Amino acid sequence: MRAVSKLRALRALADEIQSHKDGWIFPPEDSIQGFMGMDPVFIVGDQPSKSEWTPQHPNRKVFYGLLQKIGVPNAHLTDLYKKRGECSALKAGLPDDFEKHVRWFREEIAIL
Repeated sequence: MRAVSKLRALRALADEIQSHKDGWIFPPEDSIQGFMGMDPVFIVGDQPSKSEWTPQHPNRKVFYGLLQKIGVPNAHLTDLYKKRGECSALKAGLPDDFEKHVRWFREEIAIL
């Protein structure tokens, strides 16, 4: 798949994810591409938290700063489960819509 086609497919997937209540993807910032990153480097979290993650958030500043420092601003940043939730909520059990999130994750892998 060509880069333009990958970008289009990722954008469509991002739009689908964000169309759901509490759907979330890693945002771009400066040279960090976030969810739209297309390098073969994937960084995968379990689930985004409910806390705001503004550019001023200290964890975001450190994380994105590190990505820039080590030279992977185009790494693909994602979560397995793409809906905001309480910290460690997935440890309590898998939600009813978990398969949908696994499908989205597999689609990301296929695109990239």
